Amino acid sequence: VVQLVHTGTIEIDADRATARWYLTELNRTADGTAGLLVGVYHDEFVCENGQWLFKSRRFDFLYAGKPDVSGAHFPVPEI
Repeated sequence: VVQLVHTGTIEIDADRATARWYLTELNRTADGTAGLLVGVYHDEFVCENGQWLFKSRRFDFLYAGKPDVSGAHFPVPEI
């Protein structure tokens, strides 16, 4: 598996923040089958005692299947 995380966005509001990170994952199973996954992480953070911590993390699939993009496509999720 190789995961490529693309440039994300972070919005900070005082001691809370939200972020979005897109990623592409290339993979190959033990039998040699190649796969491709594209998705997005939606993160929420809180700052406690000067340290940023995860409050929540959600992952939504945008594509999962063969590298020729003939697999399952998913709608862009609501934020």
